[in-house]
Amino acid sequence: MSELTLIRHAQSLGNVDGSHADTDLSPLGLVQAEELRARLEGRKFDLVFASPLVRARRTARLALPDAELVIDERLRELEAQPVTHVLDVSKMSSEQLLAAARAPAEIRETGPEFVARVRTWLAALPRKGSIVAFTHFGVVRECIGLVTGQLAPQTIAHCSLHDLNLR
Repeated sequence: MSELTLIRHAQSLGNVDGSHADTDLSPLGLVQAEELRARLEGRKFDLVFASPLVRARRTARLALPDAELVIDERLRELEAQPVTHVLDVSKMSSEQLLAAARAPAEIRETGPEFVARVRTWLAALPRKGSIVAFTHFGVVRECIGLVTGQLAPQTIAHCSLHDLNLR
């Protein structure tokens, strides 16, 4: 059995200004990432994953500065066109998520494609050891739902930790 810790990235400038672009961390996000570092102190991880998006990579590097990051495209958030415009699904209602999933002309991937991408990442994880992933609201939410078989939370705070057991 492996232990998977999912972490939503720290607050980004895009979260603050509503642009949802691939931005660096906000001043509050820098503080959150430093506080996360203290919360993770003493924890050992065999694998450290991060989304390729700036806010997730920066959070990971500040929280675990000595870790070797494995950047995995499957951990990125649901993307809209152009690639620099990323949907912040944490601020979307269920109806908005469904509408986004049904708008392939405006979305790079559909909701089902996003879930399949996350499922593929989970299935590829080793079933032994301790793993941490710095990622996004939607990915954390889907992983929780896929692993537990229950509805995942509709709100997930920045730098929140979610520990799951993979069998």
